[in-house]
Amino acid sequence: PSVVNNEIVVSVRMEKVNQLNGFSAQLRYPSSELELLEVKHGDFLTAELKQPSGNPMQLDGKKADSKASVTGGGELVSLRFRIWEGGEMTFGLGQGSLTAPILLPSQKQGEISSPTLEDGRITVVASPEWDVNKDYVVNIFDLVLLAQNFGKSITGTPRPNPDVARDG
Repeated sequence: PSVVNNEIVVSVRMEKVNQLNGFSAQLRYPSSELELLEVKHGDFLTAELKQPSGNPMQLDGKKADSKASVTGGGELVSLRFRIWEGGEMTFGLGQGSLTAPILLPSQKQGEISSPTLEDGRITVVASPEWDVNKDYVVNIFDLVLLAQNFGKSITGTPRPNPDVARDG
């Protein structure tokens, strides 16, 4: 993961694969601190999000031609998140599997290989509470959100949260 402006960009990549035609994995992310804004498919296989709003997110990918395969590495999918809270964040991959059309001598027909999965961690500095829209700039847009909610009772944790004192 990397921080770009007021967002986190996470790239899910594969490296060092040989004759791969499919994959499956789950992506865990800190959903209470982040909001998923965009999903871009990479250039390596065709990735599909089975549960784009769930956590963990189910990522599946395959070659359009089930008999074709890819070798090498590249990006599977890129995800862009808005940051609502700061702190140390962990993005984890789990329950991964790979499929290949050509079998290794030690494999049996239909056998699925398990990949080595690497998690990503990043520490994010939170914007101040008075940056109501969390764009890392305190300006008139924050003041407008405050004015629209002036005198109102704020419950829960709305996004954006105009209660800068967090006292309701």
